[in-house]
Amino acid sequence: MSYGNLSKNFNVREFSCKCCGLTIIEPRLVKLLQQLRDLYNIPMQVNCSTRCYEHNEKIGSNENSLHLCGWAADVTFIGHPMHEFDKSLKKLHDEWQWGGLGTYAAKNFAHFDVGRIRTWEG
Repeated sequence: MSYGNLSKNFNVREFSCKCCGLTIIEPRLVKLLQQLRDLYNIPMQVNCSTRCYEHNEKIGSNENSLHLCGWAADVTFIGHPMHEFDKSLKKLHDEWQWGGLGTYAAKNFAHFDVGRIRTWEG
């Protein structure tokens, strides 16, 4: 498998399961993250994207998690606390209607997915 770039700022390895390397990548998710990266002009770290079933169960995530099919990513804006982006991300989500947006200010990350349209705070 090539570990080359998927876009200008993201590569395959970032989207692979952290425990086993399983890689399932939904191109719409990569496109969304790259658009956000370009808009904010701030480096983003993909903390978690694809998860195998074992990893998903180990961390206590939902058995229907979109991480299992490569449709979701948890992301940190490097050098910036999540609370700086809460309002602007919600506004963008309303405008772009991309799927799911979960903001976790206390844990300093946001969940992005290309599933059904919804928002929440964690």
